[in-house]
Amino acid sequence: MHPILFEIGPLTIYSYGVMLALAFVVGIWLATRQARREKVPANTILDLSLVALLTGIIGARILFVLLNLDYYSKHPFESIMFWQGGLIYSGGLILGTLCAILFLKVRRLNIWKVVDIYAPSLAIGQAIGRIGCFLNGCCFGRPVSWGIKFPPGSMASYEQFSQGLIKSVNEYSLPVHPTQLYSSLNALIIFLILILVRRRKRFNGELFWLYLLLYAVTRFGIEFLRG
Repeated sequence: MHPILFEIGPLTIYSYGVMLALAFVVGIWLATRQARREKVPANTILDLSLVALLTGIIGARILFVLLNLDYYSKHPFESIMFWQGGLIYSGGLILGTLCAILFLKVRRLNIWKVVDIYAPSLAIGQAIGRIGCFLNGCCFGRPVSWGIKFPPGSMASYEQFSQGLIKSVNEYSLPVHPTQLYSSLNALIIFLILILVRRRKRFNGELFWLYLLLYAVTRFGIEFLRG
């Protein structure tokens, strides 16, 4: 766990925010490259990326806060501090996708062709973003004897203290599954599968629906190990 990369005077650079930014940069770069191959205007991809970025972060943060109301009801000002960690991917995917579809309808573009361009970017972006979760200490797993301990004051310690598993939030957490790394590796594998399938794509929308299927099934399995 390494939530803060470095500090420059009053400026604090958080590892979660850096990995999140890197995820979007890599994802947009891959999408614009593929868009040029499929003769889709690169400017459209950049505009759509901005829409998806903003609405995705909002959706992911809203869902995270709703599922952790016991904490954020006591720390309400932290509910908007997404750069410190705490985004649920499915919330961002839902709101971001809905707003992206609306944007594409307004621009009168082929929705399924464009979302196929984005599908591998979603997967690789998720793989990078989950490393940020690991560095930040959020999205951790259930206790397991051979797992990873998070330091005093971490989210894992807070949760385990509230469950009576440790005596104080100032203790190291019990060892837990590194589910952030499981999720990162899982997303990387999905990315590679999508790249292979893209070469033999049979219809527009195939990659996007395959991404949703693979993500839903594998996330369902990982969720049993989540804290």
